[in-house]
Amino acid sequence: MWLSRLEIENIRNIERAELAPANGYNLITGSNGSGKSSLLEAIQCLSTGKSFRTLRKQPLIRSGAERAIVYGQLITQNSLFHLGLMKRLDGATLARIDGRNLEGQAELATLLPVIGISPESEDIVGDGSKARQAYLDWTLFHVEPNFRECWRSYRRALFQRNSALRGKLDTPTIKSWNASLITLGEQLDHWRRNTFSRLHLLIEKILIELLPESAISFSYRQGWPKELTLAQALESTLDVDRKMGFTHCGPHRADIAIRGPLGVIGHTLSRGQRKVTALSLKISQAQDYQQQTGCEPVIYIDDLPSELDAANRNKILQHLLKLNSQLFITAISEADMPMREYRPLALFHVEQGRVTNVV
Repeated sequence: MWLSRLEIENIRNIERAELAPANGYNLITGSNGSGKSSLLEAIQCLSTGKSFRTLRKQPLIRSGAERAIVYGQLITQNSLFHLGLMKRLDGATLARIDGRNLEGQAELATLLPVIGISPESEDIVGDGSKARQAYLDWTLFHVEPNFRECWRSYRRALFQRNSALRGKLDTPTIKSWNASLITLGEQLDHWRRNTFSRLHLLIEKILIELLPESAISFSYRQGWPKELTLAQALESTLDVDRKMGFTHCGPHRADIAIRGPLGVIGHTLSRGQRKVTALSLKISQAQDYQQQTGCEPVIYIDDLPSELDAANRNKILQHLLKLNSQLFITAISEADMPMREYRPLALFHVEQGRVTNVV
């Protein structure tokens, strides 16, 4: 699948832009602050309704404008789809497919799977588990039809149990939510564990080539002690849960532990090595998506050249090209990412929010 047309209106400093991307490699050049990252932000918004920079709408919408609009023509194996997203300053969001209004963003996200990496998304190898949970759950959202409803139901049960804990309600009331947490939580853990097993094999193969001396290891953490069942964990932590006012055990605490020889890699690897690791995770995610669905996601990488030497840039690029996905990559200049020998190719230059098609 690929975006054959992209129209952007009032995204940050871009007042209006119309692009006809290539179905292969798209290089977007421009100085810092020119607006090239905003093009990627528009693609992310068209898929998920969210920016990779901020969840607030006002910074996304160009100063002085009342709304931001992204329109795309998506070509799949057999069909052409017209996708649209509008965000207003009052907080309203309108999403459409072929002129039909959608109740939420999930249908757009399903139709237009986007895998992106930016300086912000490199948190996947940093502190905190949220980005790594989202990494696993992106795959599950796209390959497991029942995942979304299971996760939403689990979150509702968790909210109710936490409310009972904060309200210092009696033990039977608190425990009344355990059955739902256990049933749903064990299903979520089963899906995540299987997903991690597939991704782990792919990640290791890439890192052997890209960071052969790093000895980075990955392990899945389910969110409660591995020697206990979830039921046992909820029982054993009840007193602590009461004291703190929230549930300590469950898949909402799941994580992927990423470690090097000296400990957590966020504290032991260079910025370039952390970036290569994050890129390896994302490339593996794209490979797994293709293997599970038979389709290719759209991939964007913001400022790929930074922190990477020429050899690593080329290795990463070769892995990306093997995916046969539509790629959007930003760089300050074409010299940072010489690509004119690759086809199909489109080259865009951005200056002060104005987008020019160079090739």
